[in-house]
Parts: sequence; C-alpha cells; structure tokens
Amino acid sequence: IVLDNFKSFGHLDLDLSGPKGVPKPYVMIYGENGSGKTNIMESIQFLRRSTDTLSGGNARSDRKKDPQLIADGSVIIDPRLNGILSRFIEVVSEAAESDAVRQDICSLAREYRMIGSEGHITAEFAFVVDGGEVSYKMRFGEDERLIGEEMRCSINGRRSHLYSVSSNDGGKVVLKTHRSFFRSPDYESEARGLVSRYWGMHSLLSIIRSETSRYNRAFMEESLCPEILGALGYLDSLSVCLNKSYDGPINLEGGFAPAEARKVLDAYQVAASKFFGCTYTDIRGVHYDYRDNGDMIRYMLYFEKRINDEYRDIPAHKESLGTRNLLKLLPFLMEYSRGNVVFIDELDTGIHDKLVRDTMKQILESGKGQLIVTSHNTSLLRNANPSNAYVIRYIDDGAKEVVPISSIAKTQKNHNNADRYMNGVFDGVPYVSYIDMEDIVESFDEVAGDA
Repeated sequence: IVLDNFKSFGHLDLDLSGPKGVPKPYVMIYGENGSGKTNIMESIQFLRRSTDTLSGGNARSDRKKDPQLIADGSVIIDPRLNGILSRFIEVVSEAAESDAVRQDICSLAREYRMIGSEGHITAEFAFVVDGGEVSYKMRFGEDERLIGEEMRCSINGRRSHLYSVSSNDGGKVVLKTHRSFFRSPDYESEARGLVSRYWGMHSLLSIIRSETSRYNRAFMEESLCPEILGALGYLDSLSVCLNKSYDGPINLEGGFAPAEARKVLDAYQVAASKFFGCTYTDIRGVHYDYRDNGDMIRYMLYFEKRINDEYRDIPAHKESLGTRNLLKLLPFLMEYSRGNVVFIDELDTGIHDKLVRDTMKQILESGKGQLIVTSHNTSLLRNANPSNAYVIRYIDDGAKEVVPISSIAKTQKNHNNADRYMNGVFDGVPYVSYIDMEDIVESFDEVAGDA
C-alpha cells in the first residue's frame, strides 16, 4: 500500500509481503491513539468504494455469498420502528440509483485527502491474483479530479502494463491498453466511448464494474481479458471491518431480509452457536426469531445464556459491547478461514484480552487467507511472529512509517515482545507527561465562571 496526502499520511509505503514477495498470512498493526491505524484500513475501503462510483454500489459482489440478503444494517432499538426503518431504507436505496445522488470519484477523494495538504493524492496497491502480482495506481490533482490510473500485471508470463488512462493538456482522455485487453472490436468501441464520457469523474475500474452489472458474465468474458475481470473479482473478495462503519454481508443482530434469505440466516445461526459455544462458558447457542412481513421477514438474534442457573433468551442488542463486537467479527473471520483477504480495524474493542489472544491463536493457525488487523491488545505480541507485528512510528517532522518490529530491534524467542513494546523499545506507544488535574479543573472554572 503506497499513499500520498491520504488522511494522516503525507506519505506511506507499507509492505505486507514476506520473503520473495509472498504475502504474510497475518499482520498486526500497533500504534498510539490517532497515529493512523484506522486510516490504513480506510485506504482499502477507499479502493473498494472507488470501483462503485458509477454503478452507485449496486454491482457490489462482496455480497455474492448472500446475494439475496438486503439487511437494513440498523441495530434494533424498538421493534416498532423497524417498519419505518425498512421503508426509509427502500427510499434511500431507490434514490441512490439515480444520477443525482451518485457519488463521483472526485468527491470520494476529497473525503480522504489529508486536511490542509497540497499536491496530488496518490493511492497505489499491489496484490496477488491467481499467483501473479497486480499493481493498481490512481493519482488525483489538487482539485481531486482523477488525472491518472494504471494497472500492471503478468500477461503470458511477462510483467506488462494492462492499461493506463490519463488526460492530456487539452483535457482529452487518453486510454492505452495492452493488445489483449479487449477481445471484441465492437465492445472496444463502446468502452472507449464510455471512458471518454465518464473517466476523470469515475475510474476505468468503476466503468467496467458498471458494465458488469448491465451485461451477463459470458458477454463480459467474451469482451474483456481475464486479467481485468480477475482483478475486479479480487477486489470484490476483500472484506473491510471498520469500527465506525459496517461493511459485512449482513447485520447479524437483526433487521429485515427477503423471505428466501432465511436459509442463509439459519446457516449463520449454526455458525454463531458453534463459535460462541467455544468462546463463552455461559452461552450454549444462539437462535433467530422470525416474523413474517409480507415478502420480507423481520429477524432478531437471541443468545441462549445461563443466568442465575437458568438459560434465558437475551436479545443480541442487549448484550455487552464486547459480545456484540465479536458477533460482528464472525463473518470476517469466516472469510479469512475461507482463504480471502480481510482487514479488521480495532480487533479487540470491548473484548477481554485473554479471549482475543486465545481466539486469535487458534484462528491464525487454521486460517487460509490473509488477515490484517489493528489492535491495542499487546498480549497478541507474545506469540506473534516479530516480522508480522508492525508499529506506526514517528520519524522526522511528524512524518510516519509503518514497519515490523523485527526491523527496529533484534528479537529472540525468549523475548517478551509485549513488555518490550509497552516499554517503548519499538516506539509506537504514548508518552504521558505529568497531568495536574487540579490545575485543569481550576482553569476550566476560571473561564466558565457561573455558566
């Protein structure tokens, strides 16, 4: 991940690969509060959102495993509100399909620009698709307009430019492609027209994604090379869990879904029962309560929890913050176990240190994908490979780097890296000076007076 003028990073060059460029199976990122851990995760969210601007997100296939699910994503506070919420979701969804509210990539870039920065925003990502490395880069001008986009990958065993798009001094959009990019001359003519019309406000990937929602898969495979479709498929498979937003396939706590989605919810019920049965001594399982609502169902999850020597049904939204966060993480941990790439921000929020440590130890041993997390739970450092544990360090003039602890200080098997991190050996920890609370209170009272 390479970023310029992105959120809190003037420049970031983050390498998550090991020897010979092989992706590390897991990475844990540590740092002070406000150091930029969430911003790293947001860069992946930005990448995913950038491919959705033209289609308005309607073509997202990260829900492909649950294509019929359209849960409202709200937490049920009062079941009587659900009808209102459901209709509200419908209205918003209908509006989102109109050009009037569709977000372009310029306004998206504006959200992620470093406050007060000048110059270009750059976002570059390298990933592995079908055993070959793909690199994708976007550049934005000072007005946040997209001014450059390119993708490189292996074609017939050779590293090549798959495509590049830019605008010349006269504002004309120039699209250069590998000779194998287009498979159909007719479609090439159509696609170049779309690029001329939309590029700059939308990326080429977003344009192609919009096309995949218009045409069937067979047509797209006959029209475009497998490399570009494979790259889009890879981006679809990425899962991002941010603490302040939800990007999972469904809100497991409750909501509305089509009646035919009940089978998928039943499957999550089985998975959650097994998961919480292993992680909590007082929970024997979970179950959904379903209510018919026309061609929709209203569903609510209950924990079967032992309280005062009796099992009682506790609504998920009344459970503790840690339990609810663990429930939220379950679909993402399942994706990692399936072999996909998963990003989780603030893995440990509200969850007991030992529960996080013991759960992650087992999941990392059996996971088939790549898991990148941010955390404040230092107990994970006791067993983590030092080359997989990263810290955000301040270097010169407020600039930052994100590097593995193995590159900062020598580590040995008998070292307690959790203690070493807390003692400042690897940096990335807060340094607190003397706090005079009496002076702070007096200062407040002086200004506030009788207010």
